[in-house]
Amino acid sequence: MPNKDNPLSFEEFSAVPPDLFHGNRFNNLPLYFLSHRAGVVHRNKPHFINFQRDHPDLENQTTRTITETMTCSGEAWDTSPHREIIINALYPAYLILRTYVESDHQIFG
Repeated sequence: MPNKDNPLSFEEFSAVPPDLFHGNRFNNLPLYFLSHRAGVVHRNKPHFINFQRDHPDLENQTTRTITETMTCSGEAWDTSPHREIIINALYPAYLILRTYVESDHQIFG
């Protein structure tokens, strides 16, 4: 199933748009890469299970980075001083994960 959306450039992905509540364009995407309770619902979605199967190294690395960074900061991830680390970890995973859905909204929502 091809994704009907054009992929976001790194600049678009990492920009902080003033009109969005969460301060990012990708909303809940980090939840796929949390190994604790907050990530369970997202990690059990069929498109993520397929992503895990096909890209285990990227999934493990991204999950480790996101879980460690978000757990240690104690702040909202989108305002965290570790935001750059989070974005750099998420972007390569986003580019691949988006190929498993029809629209980016399925992974951002």
